[in-house]
Amino acid sequence: MHSKFVKPFILTCVFTCILVIVQSTLAAQKIHIGILTDGPTQGFQQIHSLFIEEILKLTEGEFEVHFDAAHQLDGNWSADKIRASLQRLQQDDEVDIILALGFVSSLIASRSQTIPKPTFAPLVLASNLLDLPGDGVTSGIKNLNYLSEEVRFTDDLTAFREVVDYQQLALVMDQTVFESIAELAEQGSRWASLVSS
Repeated sequence: MHSKFVKPFILTCVFTCILVIVQSTLAAQKIHIGILTDGPTQGFQQIHSLFIEEILKLTEGEFEVHFDAAHQLDGNWSADKIRASLQRLQQDDEVDIILALGFVSSLIASRSQTIPKPTFAPLVLASNLLDLPGDGVTSGIKNLNYLSEEVRFTDDLTAFREVVDYQQLALVMDQTVFESIAELAEQGSRWASLVSS
């Protein structure tokens, strides 16, 4: 994500997260937020730090928000480890709210069958392509909040085809993302047939 867009994006996500905090805590003044990331990386570390900084600024004087190191987990770039870490945070009585700060962790959180505590997933890629739950402006699932940019991937492929008359196109994707989106290969075949017709 380009650096000039990071701060406004973070602020939008943080504002939504604050709404989650307010809705989920009502009378509670002390809130423990667990954070789940896909894996260690410098780019996500910057986003991670900005989220914490902005949440603390915006809740100062209203809530006592804690980001304990024991509740900041990463999945070490493994979908299975991300799922296990999410489950660990969901079952931890000391965690009030979960913040999934990664593309894969956001996707896995938004596909969870049971969400026992407020969970915010601000980095969902293309919910319209992934059949994620939703009923208009909400997820439709108790305790699940996610932000997603709707993607018209076939429009992008069609526009690219107008520039370059390609016969075959290869998409390079992170293995963890690919493994987390089981239907991606099938979806890709559908996109290819739409674009080629």
